[in-house]
Amino acid sequence: MDWIQILAGPVIGAVIGYFTNYIAVKMMFRPLKPIKFKNYTLPFTPGIIPKGKDRLARALGEAVGENLLTEQDMEEALLSEEMKEMIEKTVANEIRQDQKTVMEHMNHWMTEEKTKKWNELLTDKITQKIVIGLQKVHIGDLIAEEGGRIIKEKAAGTFFSMMLNDNLIQSIVKPVGTEAEKYIEEHGEEKIKPVIGSEIEEIENKRAEELMEDLGTGADQAGKAAAKLYEEVVRKKGKELIGKIHVSEIVESKVKEMDVLELEKLLLSIMKKELNAVVNLGAVIGFVIGCVNLLF
Repeated sequence: MDWIQILAGPVIGAVIGYFTNYIAVKMMFRPLKPIKFKNYTLPFTPGIIPKGKDRLARALGEAVGENLLTEQDMEEALLSEEMKEMIEKTVANEIRQDQKTVMEHMNHWMTEEKTKKWNELLTDKITQKIVIGLQKVHIGDLIAEEGGRIIKEKAAGTFFSMMLNDNLIQSIVKPVGTEAEKYIEEHGEEKIKPVIGSEIEEIENKRAEELMEDLGTGADQAGKAAAKLYEEVVRKKGKELIGKIHVSEIVESKVKEMDVLELEKLLLSIMKKELNAVVNLGAVIGFVIGCVNLLF
């Protein structure tokens, strides 16, 4: 027996093992569609992956949603220091870089006509509240009380102090207070409204950062407040919100929507090395079996 006869068995076994596993791997993805002869469907068509695509999608969805990315994992990720720091810095930087005025932002979200109506409504409401507030504090009584006190203080130690008594003082200041209340009731809104309108217009023409500085705060404080608010919302409503995301259903839906060729490309990008190892292993096993046959 020469070397060609000796090696023929193992080599043939290796070739058969190689191509057998190669075909098996290819049958995972091919053919893409069932092959039919009239009413007869050729066995093992379509391939394993195309045929079991829905089951694969469901299994991947359950694996990701129930094991790899749980609600607790998502909540911990949302509450990580990196996430809170990112929100804080993002809000602060956005405020600093924002060159638009309050009015420009309003015009972006509303039409100019709606902005004007909102401005007028806000001016009217604030004016009305101020007038009502002045009426509730009884400005007439305050004028009478404070006016009487001031007159007494100013007249003390003078010739007029002997002539002034409480009744006389009240007879002087009481009508003033009454007229003041009447004037506020009749003309308060028309006098206060232009002042309020001017103040609102001044606020609307400021940038967000300028407005915050007027309120005694700044971009950094606003960023910290935003991060704090974000954390509180996630802690209180995080599980409820995350529970509505349904990660497993999203993954399952996305896999089902994928084209079979796209899914094949994705799986091969992950398992190509391992699948090639399976094919090569077939050749090795075939070669070993061929060698074993030489012993018998």
